[in-house]
Amino acid sequence: MNTVVANTAEKIMGDREVAVTVDHKTRPNETMKALVWHGKEDVRVEEVPVPAVTDPTDVVCKVTGTTVCGSDLHLYHREILQLRKGDILGHEWCGVVDEVGPEVKNLKKGDRVVASFQIA
Repeated sequence: MNTVVANTAEKIMGDREVAVTVDHKTRPNETMKALVWHGKEDVRVEEVPVPAVTDPTDVVCKVTGTTVCGSDLHLYHREILQLRKGDILGHEWCGVVDEVGPEVKNLKKGDRVVASFQIA
């Protein structure tokens, strides 16, 4: 019920500007497996391009382990209005830093990392 109310409010108020780059770079001729959202209750594991650093503060990580979170059901059932066909799902994982942008000073390639729902 809370999601329905939140989505109704969002329709009325509109989206808020955020500092996220929608267009991103990828590595030529490199692919990875990812869970891709295609619509309500339609997700598929597919080969997609490997991301590359786009912004100077970006960190690209290779996921080595992940799990499903209860909040993934909101995405699966299309309760999140901003979700678009082709979006890659997954926000709780552990892995290894694979590439860092030039302004990143606290991580380096090869560092082990974990992302929980609060920050992913």
